[in-house]
Amino acid sequence: MQSQVDTVHLDEVLVAANEPSRYIPGGKQLKFRSDTVSLQNLAQALQSQMPVYFVQYGAPGQLSSINLRGMGAARTSLRWNGMEINSFTLGQTDYSFISAESVDLIKVQFGGVGAMYGNGALGGTIDISSQPNHSPGHRIGFSNSIGSFGLWGASLEYGYSTKKFSTRTRVFRRQSQNDFKYQLDETDHRQSNAGFRHYGLVQDIYYRANDRNHFSLHFWHNDYQREVQPNKSDFNGDDQLENRNTRIALSWKWNRGKWFGKVQTGYSRDLQLYNLVDEISVDRWFGSFETEWERSDKLALIIGGNLNYLIPMVNAYQDNNSEVRSDLYAGSIWKPLPRLTIGFSVRTPMANGDVKSFSPLLSAEYNLIHTPENQLVVDFQASHSYRLPTLNDLYWNPGGNPDLSAESSRNVEAGISYQLKRSSINWKTELRGFRHHVDDWILWVPGGREETPEGEILSFWYPDNIRQVVATGLEYQQSVQYSFQKVGLKTVLDIRGVYNQAVNQNAISPVDRSEGKQLPYTPLHIVNGNWGWHYESWSLSLGPQYISKRYLETNNELPPLPDYMLWNFGISKLGKIGSWNWQLQFQLNNAFSESYETFENRAMPGRNYQVKLSINNF
Repeated sequence: MQSQVDTVHLDEVLVAANEPSRYIPGGKQLKFRSDTVSLQNLAQALQSQMPVYFVQYGAPGQLSSINLRGMGAARTSLRWNGMEINSFTLGQTDYSFISAESVDLIKVQFGGVGAMYGNGALGGTIDISSQPNHSPGHRIGFSNSIGSFGLWGASLEYGYSTKKFSTRTRVFRRQSQNDFKYQLDETDHRQSNAGFRHYGLVQDIYYRANDRNHFSLHFWHNDYQREVQPNKSDFNGDDQLENRNTRIALSWKWNRGKWFGKVQTGYSRDLQLYNLVDEISVDRWFGSFETEWERSDKLALIIGGNLNYLIPMVNAYQDNNSEVRSDLYAGSIWKPLPRLTIGFSVRTPMANGDVKSFSPLLSAEYNLIHTPENQLVVDFQASHSYRLPTLNDLYWNPGGNPDLSAESSRNVEAGISYQLKRSSINWKTELRGFRHHVDDWILWVPGGREETPEGEILSFWYPDNIRQVVATGLEYQQSVQYSFQKVGLKTVLDIRGVYNQAVNQNAISPVDRSEGKQLPYTPLHIVNGNWGWHYESWSLSLGPQYISKRYLETNNELPPLPDYMLWNFGISKLGKIGSWNWQLQFQLNNAFSESYETFENRAMPGRNYQVKLSINNF
């Protein structure tokens, strides 16, 4: 079911042609705008809106990888304005690289939706995009933030629009020393070598030639310099990592009556520099097409495809192998009955011309009750998704395995939701069960042996399709919005949680005792929420988050990381001076200074704060 999780913070987004989620009526989706959360990066924004775990290798600004529905970082697809942007060498994304200033709209499609979203969409898809603003005239915005442990950030935005043309430029910078205190063996220490500097530029241009032809150009440059935070007992660590990402996408959208289309081309360069010496980069050229036919208000069809030409520049690849990855897909949405919607889609991915998988998806949504005050909806989804091996899996020397198969996942989920709308109350409850069965899970294991020209025996790790994993779970949500109309006061209570078992199904050696055990860094329980109060120009929020224990290795025999609960508080004030709007926000994180870890032996900060002032004329 296409649903919004928090009715206070979410702007309504109209479903339009060329939106993949339209063809998944039986799927769970979350939408929100980045400017509704006063947080630093995409990882923190997602954690504030949904029950999801991020494996964070230390302080804010360190490596942060997503674990959605127990599938791990490489099995959640991340897209920017329609382009897949997960690393082609590692297969995942560091979510700390993506600041709130970089994007406008964030959409999450849960579950195995590879038929519509492509490679890696086993646990779900995160779709981030820019949105046009066609309000005529000049627009200027500025924000400045300060916080604990040397946190400082600033952004500047300029926009200009006419009836046909719109442009928007954003520059931003954020940095922190992250020199917080932590305890080790009952002794206080101050964290060192954990700071970061992050700056970037985003440029969006839109041109409406006429009612039938729309063009857009998107440019995003990201530069992230990080001191790699050492473990708690390493007081001399001084490793550094720099990532530079440059992306450009050009789109043409057209419509001819009942026909809609989109053509897109783009380029990206992802570069990583470790300790100013070891460099890894991938150039990618991208092209796609899509055409959609609105047969009637009961039937629509879509056909499309894309092409990625990958040029890696990695010293560890013996031949710096280039690769062509492409997809062909088709989908339909059908309303045979006024309250019943059925979606079906299929995708075939290819690598260097060879078919690698077949990915169908069937979903349905039925409105059991549909009145102005009451809505009861049930939905169902069954699909097959896939993940292609990364370039490191295929070509790393020594160890790369060019004969790897794509991971394949059989997925099924079903949900029920009820919503009550009245003049003063909006109440919603939702319950959803899911199951993902992944075959040919790629895992790097020891045991590779190779003789060098000098006669030495070289031992190394290598990847193979040797795991089976089953993730089953239950997601739930309770949301209540109540308005005290006589006094102009509104309150929202939103509680979201997930119970998730992600279990290995087979042992890979006689000494492997991981069969039937929970995957590492996958909590069984995640619960978070938000309790907000809104009165005139004032807002107050309370946001708790609970994470259960997490095992450190596949056998589940070492002591796990203990569970923890964080409490975050926020207050904001809106105002206006002439034609200028301003907002002052204060955020108190980990208010009770809970001692916790999200990755073994990496210190996390205690109580900390952030103050942000935003000024604009739009």
